[in-house]
Amino acid sequence: MTDVDIASNSHWQEILDTLQLSKSVAKIDAHDIEGKEMVSLKMWEAFYYTYARWKGFSPRIDDTKSRKSDGEIYIRRWVCNKEGFQKEEFLNMPDRMKRPKEITRCGCQAALRILRLQKTYLWRCQEFVPFHNHDLVIPSQMQFTRANREQNIALNRSGAIPIPPK
Repeated sequence: MTDVDIASNSHWQEILDTLQLSKSVAKIDAHDIEGKEMVSLKMWEAFYYTYARWKGFSPRIDDTKSRKSDGEIYIRRWVCNKEGFQKEEFLNMPDRMKRPKEITRCGCQAALRILRLQKTYLWRCQEFVPFHNHDLVIPSQMQFTRANREQNIALNRSGAIPIPPK
């Protein structure tokens, strides 16, 4: 069984069945995911966002490749939001008008890359790196991470001032 609340993602059990996974999210490793196939990009996205929520990090889209002829996506890569480093040119700006942003990236390598197969149109995992080089967020704080924050649409429509993102 998994340690994920199935109510958090209505497709989670279907995703687990498709990937033939029966272990907890904490124990999912690269060899469990790489080479596996699912029918849609949305299912992979649901998998990675749910996986990230329960591991304690916030994912972001890093790379998308699409055909020039029709714009159809054939490669997508998600990474931990702490992947990479800030550009040096933005760290040492002598004529800076605003206070510099905090350094939030630390070169984390956690990622999921999928590609669409031409013959079957299935989406196959080409790369899955589950390891992080930073502390992960505790479950009670995950609601505050960027990928899990949602603005209340009713508040926005009513004219109430929403809390701006940092």
